Amino acid sequence: MQIRQLAQLRELAELKKEVELSRLSRVVAAKTALDRQEQALQQAEQAARHEGLASPLAGQMAETFAIWTLRRREEVARDLAALAPLIAAQRAIAAQALGRTDVLQQLESRQKLAAPGRRPKG
Repeated sequence: MQIRQLAQLRELAELKKEVELSRLSRVVAAKTALDRQEQALQQAEQAARHEGLASPLAGQMAETFAIWTLRRREEVARDLAALAPLIAAQRAIAAQALGRTDVLQQLESRQKLAAPGRRPKG
């Protein structure tokens, strides 16, 4: 394979790598947002329960809010569970793209070193 062809393949592999890393970044960002949402719901529930100690009416409202947050946290947990296999799959795809780029870079370097007219160092 010619050096020019290897260079073109490497460039394409680098573009593919960037696309896959970008996709991975988006999926991980979605997971991070869901993690933050879950944490915020938990903190809001704890604060409401603390405020609910002030009176029976506040206690009832805090309990209603706790039920709502529990349902919402269950939804977030389902969304997180659905993201887990997507993240794993995208990590594998990105790793493959990284590996492909590395191999092509090594091949291109070797081809350049072995090119006619190139003097060996030594």
